[in-house]
Amino acid sequence: MVISSYPLYVPLSELFVGYDDGQYRLTVHIFKIFSLSFLFTGFSVFGSSFFTALNDNLA
Repeated sequence: MVISSYPLYVPLSELFVGYDDGQYRLTVHIFKIFSLSFLFTGFSVFGSSFFTALNDNLA
């Protein structure tokens, strides 16, 4: 998600706030920062799944 969001932040920002230059520049900047949150979300999902699997009985 992080890798795919970097080429898409300009077109998506232009699609939603292309009418206002200040809002557009702010949205592009914030989207770069927000895309890094996908890394932390991935670790969270992995950790939750891992600890749930440790508690499951296989028998």
